[in-house]
Amino acid sequence: MDYYERNAKSYFDSTVDVDMGHLYALVLPYLKPGDRVLDLGCGSGRDSKFFFGNRASG
Repeated sequence: MDYYERNAKSYFDSTVDVDMGHLYALVLPYLKPGDRVLDLGCGSGRDSKFFFGNRASG
């Protein structure tokens, strides 16, 4: 837990704005409006935010 506390902010800052569009484009064709995407909580929330705004619900 100590490692997480020391590194969480820098991890967030270094990943939150990474352009993942090329990967999202691979997934979006398989999602229908209202589909659900499970986010395991292993990051900044960037991916959940994207999918929640693009066809899927959380």
